[in-house]
Amino acid sequence: MSMKKLLRTAACAAALSLLASGAQAQGEVFLYNWSNYFPPDLLKKFESETGIKVTLDVYDTNETMLAKLQAGASGYDVVVPSDYMVKIMIEEGLAEKIDAGSMENFQNVMAPHDKQPFDPERGYSAPYMWGTTGFTYDSAKVGDLEESWKEVFEPRDSLKGQIAMLNDEVEVYNAASYYVGVSKCTEDAKEAQKILEVLEQQKPFVATYNSDGTIDRLAA
Repeated sequence: MSMKKLLRTAACAAALSLLASGAQAQGEVFLYNWSNYFPPDLLKKFESETGIKVTLDVYDTNETMLAKLQAGASGYDVVVPSDYMVKIMIEEGLAEKIDAGSMENFQNVMAPHDKQPFDPERGYSAPYMWGTTGFTYDSAKVGDLEESWKEVFEPRDSLKGQIAMLNDEVEVYNAASYYVGVSKCTEDAKEAQKILEVLEQQKPFVATYNSDGTIDRLAA
């Protein structure tokens, strides 16, 4: 079984379980995942139960991960990209064929996650997790804020220059499109301009675009 360029989108726990028999000969699995996305205790438990060592590398954006793989880093057994990045990696030959349906727990995957437009037959990927992105703040320091994206895109004076955004064009774009009430898939130039304008207006108030250290910055 070739371990090079094996992609399973966000399929860490399931993929590691599936790879156990194939990885025993090498005795090691190389995992490339987002920062702070995988509990160290779970990796230790896997290593203890299987005798297979897990080497974990991390990245902060899909683009960072893609650039590294494009540069020739092909020694990873499992990579964890977001949905849209899966299609790009398939098209660029950075993903190896798998049979996600043969995974022991794939029968428990609910629709529509069992089939997605970026990999409709799940021939290259298997789902790991799904979630939403919001915003958080320390109420002890800034008081109570409105439950609205207005606090992020049109911050009150006391928060200007204190806003931190993810270094992720998709997440930032989606949040802005939601705030202005425009479909993220709009093909209308005027609607797209609204999204651009709100991001440009917000930019002077943003302290950093960074996907690393979010928890540490919030606790500081």
